[in-house]
Amino acid sequence: MAKRRTEESEMKLRFTYNLMLAEIDALRTEIEELKRGIRHEQRELWDFRLQQVVPLNDKISSARLVEYDPQGKQYIVAGAGSNSHGICKVSVLDSWQTLWVPLHQQLIKAMSINSESLLLTTSFDRTLKLSSLHNNNVLLSYGLPCPGWSCGFDKDNSERCWAGLANGSVQLFDIRMTRGPLAQGKVSSTPIHAIASLGGDKLGISSLDGLRILKIAHLNEAEETVSFVDAYANRIPSCCPFAFDDSVLAMASKGCPGRFAVGRLSCDENSSKMEWKVMYEGKSHHPVTSFVRPSLLSLPSEDLAVFPDRTELRLVKIKRDTGDREERKLLVDSNCIVDCCFARSIDSLQLAVLAERQLSIFS
Repeated sequence: MAKRRTEESEMKLRFTYNLMLAEIDALRTEIEELKRGIRHEQRELWDFRLQQVVPLNDKISSARLVEYDPQGKQYIVAGAGSNSHGICKVSVLDSWQTLWVPLHQQLIKAMSINSESLLLTTSFDRTLKLSSLHNNNVLLSYGLPCPGWSCGFDKDNSERCWAGLANGSVQLFDIRMTRGPLAQGKVSSTPIHAIASLGGDKLGISSLDGLRILKIAHLNEAEETVSFVDAYANRIPSCCPFAFDDSVLAMASKGCPGRFAVGRLSCDENSSKMEWKVMYEGKSHHPVTSFVRPSLLSLPSEDLAVFPDRTELRLVKIKRDTGDREERKLLVDSNCIVDCCFARSIDSLQLAVLAERQLSIFS
């Protein structure tokens, strides 16, 4: 056991060392360019251009989700292999090298990555798993009473995470406990398509009932139960996965054509109720299914949202001070877009677009 801990510590130290070397090389290059008086072409932050097209690992036959691991500087693609379902790691630092890691026996329905490179996945195989992206080991595996449909880390407590299930229940887990959920409660009669901790005991969920903003009313750890009340009186008409960042929600509504929307959540201090203000709303050019997942990035002066719309991306920029909106379309290729995500570093912004068995990187 001690030997294994030592090996894991050495691996983490080696990983951190390589990251530091890469950062040093990038700084040296920037300094040299400044010395020569070279200036990069000035353009808007969201003026994305194709940088790289990365074929995925041969062991992944179909892909459906992509997320960015900021600590590891790598993209994580979830999909199906020949005999299992897992993730394909795509390294930004190591010349876009890929690595296949099997995790589940059935479809991975959702995944989430925290700041410590911990990966949370839930699957139709009725498990919720916590894995380390440093060494590709499964740290925890929880059995679920039915297929998992959504998952996410708690915004206020790094030791806790949530899972949304096919039977309309949500479960709260404490990763310091291995026996099962800390608490669970029924919130819908239909599967929970998406779940996100919004902070301050508030939880966002979407199902066929619509998108609801809930507040924890009572958490009983002894009886392993949790109950909720609606923090926002009205249900927002969206049953698709949604994105949340710094009080801003981006969502898609199922239909033909579907609808895209970006709005801001705020709390009424007098009534403690949530208020919802729509900042952008638009129609899709193609049918929207419950698998369409927007991506969102909140910056100090503006909010950026991106919506997959068949073979193109709908990009929306909203100024925080004035509310002014600007919209663009980004044509990717002839393949149908499966998923997308933003990746932000200190001085750059990337947009990863997953289509078929390749990952297109725009910057």
